[in-house]
Amino acid sequence: MNLITINQDQNNKILKVKIDDLITIRLKENPSTGYRWKFGELDKKIIEIEGSEYIHPSNKGIGSGGMRTFTFRAKSLGKTKVQLQLKREWEKDKDPFDQFTLFIHII
Repeated sequence: MNLITINQDQNNKILKVKIDDLITIRLKENPSTGYRWKFGELDKKIIEIEGSEYIHPSNKGIGSGGMRTFTFRAKSLGKTKVQLQLKREWEKDKDPFDQFTLFIHII
């Protein structure tokens, strides 16, 4: 099992992993603005969500941004797209403010 960490610089990239590898995606987020990362597209038969956590830096003041971390486990052979969207929960009819996509090939 490998632990692979991905950040915003790897948006729209292809990632090759093996079954049981853990994939962590780290994205900047500032929940005080109302914008939070949400799942857009994901094939749960191929990859499963292990967790999501928001980390606020201890040296920053109230209202400043931090990091959202999503962790996934490669579950079965195949290809899937993980799409995350930065949007406000109450703005259902609006396009996302930002989007992050990762193409995963499990070999």
